[in-house]
Amino acid sequence: MISGSRIMREGEAARTFYLKKWAGVDPQNGDPLWYVNGEGGETTNDYNKAGYGLQGSAMPTYYGGVDTKLSYKNFTLSADLTYSGGNRIIDSFASYVNSDGGLLSSYPGNASQVGNYWTPENKNARDPKPILGKGNKNGTSFSTRYQYKGDFVRLQTVRFSYRVKPEFLEGTYLKGLEFYMLGNNVWTYNFDKNYKGDPDFNIGGETSFTLPTLRTYSFGVNVNL
Repeated sequence: MISGSRIMREGEAARTFYLKKWAGVDPQNGDPLWYVNGEGGETTNDYNKAGYGLQGSAMPTYYGGVDTKLSYKNFTLSADLTYSGGNRIIDSFASYVNSDGGLLSSYPGNASQVGNYWTPENKNARDPKPILGKGNKNGTSFSTRYQYKGDFVRLQTVRFSYRVKPEFLEGTYLKGLEFYMLGNNVWTYNFDKNYKGDPDFNIGGETSFTLPTLRTYSFGVNVNL
């Protein structure tokens, strides 16, 4: 059963993508290219002649986490690291930001695209020759062009604390006093350098205007009376 960009078939992983496979850019003229059979080999610059194929799943094939806690005297440092991978991500909004000139007035793109379009002097470019107001031969149509590897490692939380020595609390009503700093979503490493978004967003594997996980830092005090 095919539904949108997904296919459900016996023996295949859940949420498998069923897409035309992007073959890059023709170095001779800057045209977009796709594979005729949806897998590899012969290419075409006609989107309608390109075939569909199984292009990975949105479901991770591995995931997990590691946590650690180190203490020295009254100081404690703890951290949680999570990882996931083996899945694919579709950035459905990328066709607007990187439109091969078709939507340049509305979505001019960002610095990461500058210098990546085909020109006679840049024949090995990542993106097709831009055509102002039109785009280039359905180059932005749904395919693996905007599909990325979902593998990532994230430093989920880091907590650093100091517990005041009991002798410093003598003569007070306090039985314990701790100061701490806490960071959430401190650092993320994407293994696919072309993907600029947050790889940890939803199980569907398709992002469009998806807000990234917030990075937050906080300071606090724990008081034991």
